[in-house]
Amino acid sequence: MKVKVITLVGDFERQLNNTIHELESKKDAQVVNILYVPHGKELKAVIHYVTH
Repeated sequence: MKVKVITLVGDFERQLNNTIHELESKKDAQVVNILYVPHGKELKAVIHYVTH
């Protein structure tokens, strides 16, 4: 299992969807879990995924 952490800013739903699409199309990955973690004044998304 691999992990990708992104900092969410602005339209974070679109940002997250773009990141998931990138993982699925370029790395042939399947997203397993997404956690939202507050980090100071930022919000981060921790994406767990597996590659085939």
